[in-house]
Amino acid sequence: MITKFLPSFRFAILAFAGVCFSLSVAGHASANNTPATGTTVTDLKQKMGKNRFWMTMRVLPPETSIADARANGVDGPNRTAKRCLLAYIEKPRFRKKIKLAFILSAEKDKFLVQSGSAEWNLPADAKGSLDLHAGHWTHHFNMKQSKFDEITATMPEEEMGSLLNTLSRNNEGTLDYSSGKFVTIPLKDIAPELDDFKSCVQANHFGNVGEPTSAPAKGKRHLIRMDAPF
Repeated sequence: MITKFLPSFRFAILAFAGVCFSLSVAGHASANNTPATGTTVTDLKQKMGKNRFWMTMRVLPPETSIADARANGVDGPNRTAKRCLLAYIEKPRFRKKIKLAFILSAEKDKFLVQSGSAEWNLPADAKGSLDLHAGHWTHHFNMKQSKFDEITATMPEEEMGSLLNTLSRNNEGTLDYSSGKFVTIPLKDIAPELDDFKSCVQANHFGNVGEPTSAPAKGKRHLIRMDAPF
């Protein structure tokens, strides 16, 4: 069963995918324009109503310069990444704590679904489940604790492609946790974020999760310092 825990899941430090992200733009680059280990680029960020948004991110290889990262964003020819991320975030206004994070992650030979909340989680060594319902489709994941404030499950490449297809065909979905917690997430008009994630996966040869359905969208990009390396 998923149980309650102290609300330590903070927006300023996004702990998921095995790394802590600091949503701060300053102080992440050296004088030679080479990012610190684990620099992350936010390619797209779309508001989905009050205090909710979808976003895509790339974790850069250590040798990638910031100039290259800027030049090869969502509209660039080379989507260099060590990891590609697609995330849905809910954050109460004027608060640093995240209410909900739902993340899809892709890297070489690994595809993950992850979730975190300030209200519930799995205790250590416990198992739980997460079902995503959207339209006539249901995706089931056997989750385990990966951090105190995060649950994770791996999935095959084919499942990731199927999940992205499901997200693209519906206006909303429901996250159903084995604790009895239900969360509705908006899916309408997230094609740019889905396509951006697919393009990142495709460009870095992480696998085949489906072809982008439209031309790359231009979004506001930010460089994000990561507090802790992999």
